[in-house]
Amino acid sequence: MINRGQFEYSLVILLFIVITGCSGNPAEPSIAPQVTDTSINTQGINTHHSLGYWQLAVNTDTESVDVIPCRTGDLHFNITQFINDMSDNPYVEYIASESDPSEGLMVLEIYIFIPFMTNPDLKGFDTKGILMTPGSLEVGSLVFADTDETRLENADGYTRWWNPGEFPQPGLFGYTHGNMAPSPPSMLTANVNPYKYFCDLFVTDYPMEVLVYKPLDHPHSRGIFGYSPNRRRYRIRFPVSSGPEIVFGYAIDTSWAPPLISPPENGSLDFPINANQPEAYHVRMTTTDNTLQYDIDSGTGSGQLKLEVDVFDWQGQVQGNIQNEINSVRVSCPDLFIGEHEATFVLETEHYARYSIDLTGTAIPSEAGDALLVCAVESSDGSSYKQNINPAPDEPVTAYGVSIISVSDTGCSADENNSFGEHETILLDETLDSRVCFPDDWADFYKFTLPPVNAVTGNIILWCDTNGVKLELYDDGYSPLQEVDVSSGSAQIPIEPLALEPGRYFIRVSTLNGSETANYSLEIDTVITQPNPVPVNVTPAIALPGDIGSMGVDGDVLFAGEWLGVNLHSIDISTPSSAEVLDTLDVGFSIWEIAVGSDVVAAFEYGGIVQLVDTSDPSDLKIPETLSGTEITTGANIQGDYLYVVCDAGILVYDISTPSSSVLLSTNPSSYNMHDTRITEDYLVGMGNDVYIYSLADPIHPKYESTYIPPFLWTVDVEGDYLYVRWLSHLEIVDISTPSEPKFLSTLGSAKISFQTHIYVDGRFAYFCNDGSAWNQYPFIASIWPAENPEHVFLFDTDWYDMLSTSVMVNDNFLYFGAHDGIRIYDLNF
Repeated sequence: MINRGQFEYSLVILLFIVITGCSGNPAEPSIAPQVTDTSINTQGINTHHSLGYWQLAVNTDTESVDVIPCRTGDLHFNITQFINDMSDNPYVEYIASESDPSEGLMVLEIYIFIPFMTNPDLKGFDTKGILMTPGSLEVGSLVFADTDETRLENADGYTRWWNPGEFPQPGLFGYTHGNMAPSPPSMLTANVNPYKYFCDLFVTDYPMEVLVYKPLDHPHSRGIFGYSPNRRRYRIRFPVSSGPEIVFGYAIDTSWAPPLISPPENGSLDFPINANQPEAYHVRMTTTDNTLQYDIDSGTGSGQLKLEVDVFDWQGQVQGNIQNEINSVRVSCPDLFIGEHEATFVLETEHYARYSIDLTGTAIPSEAGDALLVCAVESSDGSSYKQNINPAPDEPVTAYGVSIISVSDTGCSADENNSFGEHETILLDETLDSRVCFPDDWADFYKFTLPPVNAVTGNIILWCDTNGVKLELYDDGYSPLQEVDVSSGSAQIPIEPLALEPGRYFIRVSTLNGSETANYSLEIDTVITQPNPVPVNVTPAIALPGDIGSMGVDGDVLFAGEWLGVNLHSIDISTPSSAEVLDTLDVGFSIWEIAVGSDVVAAFEYGGIVQLVDTSDPSDLKIPETLSGTEITTGANIQGDYLYVVCDAGILVYDISTPSSSVLLSTNPSSYNMHDTRITEDYLVGMGNDVYIYSLADPIHPKYESTYIPPFLWTVDVEGDYLYVRWLSHLEIVDISTPSEPKFLSTLGSAKISFQTHIYVDGRFAYFCNDGSAWNQYPFIASIWPAENPEHVFLFDTDWYDMLSTSVMVNDNFLYFGAHDGIRIYDLNF
């Protein structure tokens, strides 16, 4: 329960979010019928506003904008004045479970609409809800909120636009005090401030990566906002004395240009590229190495600091030359060094230009703690903040990124990563920083996974300046494979000579140095050869009636259950192109799904019972046991000798090492109504209204960890530390390596997914099958590696009726579709 003081603080923040939500009821306009701003642009043309002498008239009755004289140009303006008198506010939710007012943290989620939503010509681009704050950290001529001042912890970026100190004249081209802002402009001393980015692609906590990899030829690309409501989550942390010190202002920044076609029919495709802001729209900063430390006894600082900066720019992406749009990439950190240092261009991809900078020897800590590091990406196209005669900085428009750099002290104590069982996950091409010390914290443990269908080369590298440190590699059974001692600042294990098979591996970093703490960076630097599948139909002439709805493999035998029939089939697939049926068993009901283990198959009827089938002789299938107490079964999976049954009693765990005499090991009540499950060695994932994630660290007692809430839910799969969620026309990829905190990574959106009923994930690919809901929905294959950038790679563009299917699976580089008339088999030609 929130006490009165907490409620008052929460209410103030709610009001902030409400007014940043640009919402209005077009049928009942609550602001003056016309707002007019007349100015003379005495500056050269820039890409925020290039109208020369002009008058802008906004009519809220007709939801129209007139520019007089009529001259094509783009507008980038502050629309706070339009929402000061609006009475129809968006839905706002205070997230009490994530908020902590005693620590100054307020978390809110809101739905907003852009003003004039019903006029198709008035769609916003690069729309930002900017949080104006006090600030005291001087970075050159600019001022930022320091690490102990008001911060938007999940900011999508930082901008200089509309701060009250440099844009003092209210209106479309200056700071306008919001009706609900509690603080006068004089208190808002930061002139670069954080924002959340609003566009039609986003919901809740979607990161910018959802937008940046969306193709430019997609109608919802380029950050267009106005076709649908959008919800975003704000995590605002205020300084605390006797209570949170709530001081803030706000502005709504948006870019716009007249559409090429009026009314626009194809979303962003009908607006020119100068409808977007000219400066970079996203600055992604990655700390690739940080071993900075401060020794309080000697008063000396040391360590390495290296950064990568990826710059995303709309105009550069259209031109195919992002670097050409960037004048400079400069890094500042007053707590670590004086002045600015320029990053170096490294490479350019379709989506971003990458820059890097090594600050080792430059960044020298003078104390332990957090330091604010600022990256300024200056545009090269001549655009300025001074769009007209209103006061504004006459300087190049610049996008900003901010990162918190941690400086450790030299003390070291035992952490929660002191055994193989307590391992931390490290991803391929990831670098993690930590430290070890003897004897309190002498070793750290890490797990990584090599996906199948890949040739992996590269190195496991330990960067460390301390002697007596060792890098060790172990297999999945904790047996040692190789060890190397640190020498001359690093230790390295090449991957290729070991010929590692796909699967899980463990790393141990340890020290026997009893006099010095070892700060290190662990890096898995890999090159993955990723062949794309070229499916070739090798289907033998086998007719299986009843629609194959579920499949699984044990050795060289494929088991297939009929969705519209009552039969379980065993099929020899030792040579897939000449596969043959070995036996057919009537299980007595339509098979919702089967789970395949070693010499056993569990078949169940949705909402019914579970039959255990002895498959030790696949040419003579038998039912040794029907499980009792599972009359309302909705899911079943097998992992090793354990059968997991989801039913009205919760999650039942059976020992089925002897299929004829299974043993119920545990009953784990669950309040979640799950109608299907997926399982790996580490996780059980259930589907209901949302996705429920369980840890199998103790396989007999599944432990509920978290709920992942997608916008909609159709089906899921899980492999390694990734969850794959299919909803409507999207596939979401979620990192569940920390199961209590699932982390959204990316989304693959396409009409091809709309009617796909099932997905199967294997290695770096996801395989989709259709269900006949629409004749133009074909099965297809998508690349899901890297997880941050999935894409389509193959479409089965064939006769739709032949490809109707409700199940799909992959085994030994062969793809199996359970179709309406049997099983279709494709050689993936890897």
